[in-house]
Amino acid sequence: MKFASQATIRRLAAWAMSLMILLTPALGWAMPIQLPVEARLGWTAPDGTPKTALATQVPYPGYENALWLYVEAEAIEQDATLSLTDTFGQYLGGFALADGRRLDTGLPLSNLPYTDAGMAPADMYLEILAFPAPDQLPVSYQLYFSLMAEQPEPPLTTPEVTAEPTQAPDAQVSVFYVDESGNPIVEGSTEYIPADSARVITAPANIGEYLLTGAAEQQVWVDANGIATPAQITFTYALPATPEPTAEPTPVPDAQVSVLYVDESGNPIAEAITEYIPADSARV
Repeated sequence: MKFASQATIRRLAAWAMSLMILLTPALGWAMPIQLPVEARLGWTAPDGTPKTALATQVPYPGYENALWLYVEAEAIEQDATLSLTDTFGQYLGGFALADGRRLDTGLPLSNLPYTDAGMAPADMYLEILAFPAPDQLPVSYQLYFSLMAEQPEPPLTTPEVTAEPTQAPDAQVSVFYVDESGNPIVEGSTEYIPADSARVITAPANIGEYLLTGAAEQQVWVDANGIATPAQITFTYALPATPEPTAEPTPVPDAQVSVLYVDESGNPIAEAITEYIPADSARV
């Protein structure tokens, strides 16, 4: 009997292990993924007891960013405060309503534009904006307030998934470097500018011996469709002017001055000599 009991126990243990292996994927599939945003109501009951109500994730396809918050009558009577928690610390810019009011310190129900969602999620929700950073676009969450159901029933319709807008390709702007006759002096280049942006294209002051003759900067605007204005840019260069050669002046020969030595009658008394005096000078 002892051996029979041990064999029975081993069979039961093996059966239980097999059942756990079979059920593990199903249980894992049924577990909702925790959202990075936690919403809760907090209030004080008439007897002084603090109370809270925590929102749960809406577990239906198409409602991945939706929360369901059951609001009991006492929470309304005591004007409970809605507060939000950044579960994973990924919304450093905080939370706000669509009208711009911040939710960093919470807001009472009397200040919230909520509507009873009834038994199932539809289009009666309060939009919550979660900002990854103050200067980044927010992520939208839908918070359903229900005065009737603690958990939502399946929705009558699945919300349409809005297709992500197609990102326009970068604009390709051709940049040319030419001389005064329009002939290229170097190979042109291509600037890739993202849609809905602007860029200033700057030219070098010189290319080899060529000097820039026009503006060194030109701005390009690209609209949301990736259309650039202007579609191409041209920078004009020129060779520096060559100075005219200066002719060497023709040298002026020295002046020849004859020096005579005579008596009072004009008769030479010594041989005359010649003095050579450079131009533009004087000699005594």
